[in-house]
Amino acid sequence: MITGAPLEDARHLAQRYSRMRQEAETQAVEVSRRQARVRELPNPEQVAKLHAAEAKMQELKANMAVLGKEASTALAAVESQQQRLTFQRLVALVEGEKNYHLRIAAILGDVEAEMVTEKQWRESAPPVIPSDNFSGNKMYFLAEATHPFTATSEKELSLSVGDYVVVRKNGDLERRLNEKIARRSRRGSRGDRDNGSRLRETSSEIPSLGGYRQSSEAAGVTNRGCI
Repeated sequence: MITGAPLEDARHLAQRYSRMRQEAETQAVEVSRRQARVRELPNPEQVAKLHAAEAKMQELKANMAVLGKEASTALAAVESQQQRLTFQRLVALVEGEKNYHLRIAAILGDVEAEMVTEKQWRESAPPVIPSDNFSGNKMYFLAEATHPFTATSEKELSLSVGDYVVVRKNGDLERRLNEKIARRSRRGSRGDRDNGSRLRETSSEIPSLGGYRQSSEAAGVTNRGCI
């Protein structure tokens, strides 16, 4: 909406023109009344009053013409400015709607790209082993090869980096491996105790060789660490 001096000037001109038009209408009635009196009683006084009324009417018409042009020009300028502002607002509104829909389209494009990527990843991923395969001591799980392996027999499988294989965890095999490790640990500790006993016996049998006994004990300690 146009505000400020141009609009106020146009309003004042329009109001002045409206008042002047009302005055001209009143004067036109006065001229008609004077003309009727002159026709009834054509004396010099009535004729003079008629001429004065007609002169005032002509003056009002001239002023109305000038004021009407000024008011029309002012109103046209205000209307043109209002149209420009309205057009600019419409352009801004259209640009805003356009940018909004472009942002929405960009967001939808990103979402679509993510969905396509997710779909491709799911299609290229290896199958998932269902949970029904878990029973007793047997458990299946999916493993990825991180190092290449070349099979040396028919019972082995050659693998490349990135290959996926289904692995079955066997509880009995794991338990047997743990038992072997425990037995080796016990034998190692028992062998350490036997070596210590033999070293002490050897030391007691050669009491006269003090220097050599110390060397033998040192050698026994080295061997025990290697066993």
